Amino acid sequence: MNLPKVSALLLSYNHEKYLNESINSVLNQNYTGEIEFIISDDCSTDRSLEIINEVISKFNKLNIQVNSNSQNLGIGDHLNLLMSMAKGELCVVFAGDDISKHNRISAICEYWQKNGRPTSIYSAIEEIDAGGKVVRERRGVDTRVLHSNILINKLLKREISILGCSHAWHREVFDVFGGLDRQIVNEDRTIPVRSALLHGIGFVDEPLVQYRITGGISDIKMTNNTELLYNYYKINSSRELVDLMQNEKDLLLVDNKIGLKILRSRRAYISLMNKLSNRKANFFDFYRAVIDGASIKKCLALFYRYYLGIFFGH
Repeated sequence: MNLPKVSALLLSYNHEKYLNESINSVLNQNYTGEIEFIISDDCSTDRSLEIINEVISKFNKLNIQVNSNSQNLGIGDHLNLLMSMAKGELCVVFAGDDISKHNRISAICEYWQKNGRPTSIYSAIEEIDAGGKVVRERRGVDTRVLHSNILINKLLKREISILGCSHAWHREVFDVFGGLDRQIVNEDRTIPVRSALLHGIGFVDEPLVQYRITGGISDIKMTNNTELLYNYYKINSSRELVDLMQNEKDLLLVDNKIGLKILRSRRAYISLMNKLSNRKANFFDFYRAVIDGASIKKCLALFYRYYLGIFFGH
């Protein structure tokens, strides 16, 4: 079979501690087709750019471009820039603190060619700590068995999570829908919806990426510290509203009425959570009632008191 040209896109931001291993894992892929490598630093304040240039100097026979942003763009605009530079049919994204298995690109391309050429593909991952020790393995969902409307439903309700650190996509994701909103942080909640609206999402049931966890969202969601939880939900609900705005634009572009109905219901819920999270005392009262095992009646009473308070200015 003709092997597709691949754009390997590595995004770096203050990853000096991990870049050597990360870049080597990208540049030592065993894929026999054509790869263009684009390594881009988002205005790091550490030695990231210096390390990038040191590492790639050992790979002078490869097609490598290095980009350095003069100002920090954030994830949304950074991806937009890289997609404007990329020439490959399939785009495989790498983070500057993760490690990819040497067969990551070849496994993705083999799956893509043998399984109907879905628009997105992701894989199982291994989570590693700051020192590189494997903490656990995470697997995904075989999304190919789901009808497109069911898949869109589950993606919009966030019942299925595409593991963004292992994500790859066909360039039509950007060719059809255009760039991402510059405020986007959760690209793994926006690009998969686009893919579901096109030719679906595939899953490789093999860990192809070692994903670095360093005390981020995964840890916060498991804590009993209400201050941390409050800040998490406040920030996350604001980001989710931006994600939903992007989802709505994409659904409108293809006139997907079923998805739009689901999205508006989700947005009403997240808007309420966002307003509640801006009232810290209310959030704490409601959260403590839940974790202390209060009755459903009491939890509902608190919820509706704050729900009404939002609209009556209390």
